[in-house]
Parts: sequence; structure tokens; C-alpha cells
Amino acid sequence: MPGNTDHREVLTFLEGEGVSVHGRATVHAGVAVYGIGGANPTPFGTPFELAEEEIAAHLERAVGATGGVPERILVSHAPPFESGVDRLWSGRPVGSHAVRAHVEAIRPALVLCGHIHEGRGLGRVGEVPVANPGPLVGGGYVKIRFENGHPVASVERVALRGGERVIGEVRQAAHKLRRLPRMRAKR
Repeated sequence: MPGNTDHREVLTFLEGEGVSVHGRATVHAGVAVYGIGGANPTPFGTPFELAEEEIAAHLERAVGATGGVPERILVSHAPPFESGVDRLWSGRPVGSHAVRAHVEAIRPALVLCGHIHEGRGLGRVGEVPVANPGPLVGGGYVKIRFENGHPVASVERVALRGGERVIGEVRQAAHKLRRLPRMRAKR
């Protein structure tokens, strides 16, 4: 899933590898995973920003691709507006209104998001749980387990051994991932 600071070539690369859920869905073991990359507009003009109308259209196409599977997990780089995990340090919510409207209408079993690094934690849109692990470089990830066939998420942190050495390795890996589409194109 490309983020707002990723160039669109990352999306092209992920699609070419058959692992993108941006505007798409995949179904495995009775669970549909679908999503949207990029983010709603920011003050920074990052490479992968979408208007709220574009986000809504991609989400509509993606949920349509779930084939009516009732157990759905939405993966959205941008968090839903006013979900509790979309707040800046100032407390101001900056999530996507289109993602929130989609969650209210479709009510997926779980929403996984990122984008707002300081929004790390668990939130909700109505009864729908929303999980934001924060940045990977800080060790954040989401663990999903299934209880009675339904996904339950917890926000976790990798216990970093070696402190800065491990963080440096994660940063280096992230840098390589960002460069993959360009590296692949040179072959």
C-alpha cells in the first residue's frame, strides 16, 4: 500500500507484483481485504495525494471487488476523519472524510490505517475498530487474530534490539523499498 510520500511508481510496482489493494480487493480464507493508498490533501503537497472524491471512487470500486464477502478488512493509508487515530500532536483531526463516510456506510469488520504517525493506537468509527500502528521505523505494527471468525486487532511494537542499529536497518530497508520501482526500471 503506497503512502502519500511515495511516488506513484510504487503503486505501479506493487500492481506489477500482484500485491496491490489500492482500489482493488483480494479474498483469502473467507476474508476480503481491500483498500486505498495515498492520502487526502496535506499542506505539504506530497506526491500521492487524492481529492476526497477520488478516494470515494477508489473505495467504491475496491469494495465492489470484494464480491459480497461479508467479512471485510479495509486497508487505507489515510485514517477515517474523527476516528481517534487521525489526530496531530495539536489534537486536530486530519483524516479523510471520504474514508469515514465509506466506513459508516459499509461497516467493514476492521480498518487498518497509517499516515498520521502521532495517531498511533486504536480508534473507532461507530462500532468499527480502526487500528493505526504508527511508523514502522518506530517499531509499530498491527497484529490481527481471529475470534469466532472475526478479526480483532491490537497495535504492537517491535522490541528493538540494538536500538539505533535496528532503526537504521529499518530506515535502510524502507529507502530500498521506495527505490524498487526505479531500480527495476533500470534492469
